[in-house]
Amino acid sequence: MKTHTNSNNSATRADTSRAAGMPAFLTQKEAAELLRISQRTLERYRLDGIGPKFISARRRILYSLDELVDWTRANTFQSTSEANYRDC
Repeated sequence: MKTHTNSNNSATRADTSRAAGMPAFLTQKEAAELLRISQRTLERYRLDGIGPKFISARRRILYSLDELVDWTRANTFQSTSEANYRDC
């Protein structure tokens, strides 16, 4: 099956997320819920530099839905032998 590649993939994903009723940016709580991890784990990932990219808007941390999707895809494996596990 051939997949169509869109040169403006980010805009397309953002449009799709908004059409699905999801905001383009999520709070730490919303991002943690989406990833099914605790807020503390997401915070630790951020501090260790191993989590999804984030936006610091003054004192508020926001996550782009597109960045969360990209990070999830980059950390998706078919077998445990593929994964590069880190001690947290």
